[in-house]
Amino acid sequence: MLNNTYKQKFFETLCKIRLKKGLLEKHEQNIFKFAKILRKTEKSCFLEQFFCLLPFIETLVNLKKTRLRGVSIQIPFFLKKSKRKFGTTVFKKVVLNKKNLYKELLFDRNSSKNEFKEYKKKFYDIANYYKGFASYRWFI
Repeated sequence: MLNNTYKQKFFETLCKIRLKKGLLEKHEQNIFKFAKILRKTEKSCFLEQFFCLLPFIETLVNLKKTRLRGVSIQIPFFLKKSKRKFGTTVFKKVVLNKKNLYKELLFDRNSSKNEFKEYKKKFYDIANYYKGFASYRWFI
């Protein structure tokens, strides 16, 4: 699993990116640098490392789209502050479900697929209602 040094590096990278809002090329460079660091250290479990860092992803709410070469993961967020935590939680379920890992990693082994589908639908309904939905693509 990912140690604290990498978590700290990730957090610092996000902070730098937020400070340089509007400079899309700089966003790409910073995130790509971080992705390269992780690839060099443990190539085989990069997605697992990415999931470890999901608690920090809320920091990305104010970012524009960031595009990098590689596999894409779509991260949906609410721009309204009151909905950010809910959006991040559902995102974790959506991504981990796609990778067939959500039961093994972050969520209760007893949660049913129907429960997950209802939660996902609720997320998109609220997003449409508030019109505060943004999509960020990460290429890692």
